[in-house]
Amino acid sequence: MREFEKVKFMSEYGTLDYNCGGYALGTFNWVNIDSLLPFYSTKEDLIAKATKEAVKELLQRFDYIRVVDKKAEITKEEFLVYFRISHDGDFHFLKEKHNGKIYHKMGSLPVCKFHGNPYEKRWSNVNNYCGPIVLFAVSNSHYERKRGE
Repeated sequence: MREFEKVKFMSEYGTLDYNCGGYALGTFNWVNIDSLLPFYSTKEDLIAKATKEAVKELLQRFDYIRVVDKKAEITKEEFLVYFRISHDGDFHFLKEKHNGKIYHKMGSLPVCKFHGNPYEKRWSNVNNYCGPIVLFAVSNSHYERKRGE
């Protein structure tokens, strides 16, 4: 899909229709992670467990994503998505485009460029997300399939 087609395709969806997960994973729906519900208002020592449960759920729900250990494992048929939760069980996704620029979407707000280093101890400019960072490889072809629906 050429870049202008992608922009047209993405503009067909309103900003209220999807959150950070819907943007980064290409569902253009509001992505909720049910396994995080018990972790809302939890202590920071449970963040690793909450992250593990969330990743397990995401991998079961989305067959076009996989976990990678480092950016170098991303193929040209994939793009990189960063995932992290906060101490209160909230979550956030960042999407790195092939040009190396990182974007994200805060709830119902428009997509914008992420300012900062995704490997920082905390994503302080977005609700203090401080859990372990999980890297997902997301298939480019998902956008093609989504467009054909």
